[in-house]
Amino acid sequence: MTEIKRSGSYDAEFAHVMAEAVRTLASDFEFLDLAHQLTVSTASLLGAGAAGVMLEDATGRLQVLSASDEDTRLLEIFELQREEGPCYECWRSGTVVTAPDILTGDRWPSFVKEARTLGFVSAAAVPLRLRARVVGALNVFWTTPWTVSAQDMDAVQALADVAAVGLVQQRLARESGVVAEQLGNALHSRVTIEQAKGLVATKAHVDIDDAFGILEAYAVASGSSVVAVAQDVVDRIITWQDGALRPA
Repeated sequence: MTEIKRSGSYDAEFAHVMAEAVRTLASDFEFLDLAHQLTVSTASLLGAGAAGVMLEDATGRLQVLSASDEDTRLLEIFELQREEGPCYECWRSGTVVTAPDILTGDRWPSFVKEARTLGFVSAAAVPLRLRARVVGALNVFWTTPWTVSAQDMDAVQALADVAAVGLVQQRLARESGVVAEQLGNALHSRVTIEQAKGLVATKAHVDIDDAFGILEAYAVASGSSVVAVAQDVVDRIITWQDGALRPA
């Protein structure tokens, strides 16, 4: 098994990730943007192949909110459909889940079969808590058998806690009804982004991941959020023209 070794460079990267997250929290941010930022940062920090975030919706069902790439998002959707896998188990149990080698044993047979098609053989998940309530999970996948140290799992949990702080900061901690409503809004934003990605992918003749990159780049250049740009694409306020996104 491979184990992450803590080093000065690792600590510096973690400090950078946390600093970026804090800067995001201090700005007028969209929670979906923060969630995507954390999935990408988590995968990079832990040398993982991918990471993702799942959240409860207004009905108490778990939904995919964000993933570091499109294939992982589809894997997480499959995980929810089969109700098995590290993220689903973490959400149900409210405890950290680790699987250094998912190919051993029969813990999640359907999930493992699907994960193998993407080359994933190791996984871990930590709960996303809003006060004492578990509202989702942050999960990580590796393409080699991987043993993660307790310190590294603490780092992942810290990133999940940052996501929870983001929820609180967006006035989600007042009442349970408000929590459900705002989580629903975050998931609705996810749908809007998926629609926009599909439109851009079709018009620009690129794949879904590249389409998201186009949306993200436009958001950065325009000083807007990815959700706002996606909504403008869906509403045809922004369209693909002459090889780039431009105001209609």
